[in-house]
Amino acid sequence: MERVAERINAGDLEGWVALYSEDLEFLSSDSWPETTTVRGRDGLREFWAEFSGVWDDVRIQIDRLHEAEDAVVAECQWITRGRASGVEGTLEFVLGLWVKDGLIVRGQFFDELDDALEAVGLAP
Repeated sequence: MERVAERINAGDLEGWVALYSEDLEFLSSDSWPETTTVRGRDGLREFWAEFSGVWDDVRIQIDRLHEAEDAVVAECQWITRGRASGVEGTLEFVLGLWVKDGLIVRGQFFDELDDALEAVGLAP
């Protein structure tokens, strides 16, 4: 997760994408207005272009990590500044990442930390 944040915060899109498997599956939270599943590296690039397009600045701050055998749960914040408005904001989020052969094969945003911990086998 640290490398994910480092690459995003440095604006290194291709370095960030290279951390993920070609057969990646990334799920949004069910509570999001637009639930989606991103598949593969090209899908990840498209997702980032759409997501980051409204921001002048997007960074991730990691607040806490919970490590499992082949996964990690990260309690994080998006720190953003709007492109048109210049308004700065933060949004807390919980992210689960699953790793195989050194690459991220699955990602999922969660509304609740307990749900993410259960999903990676670290039930509270």
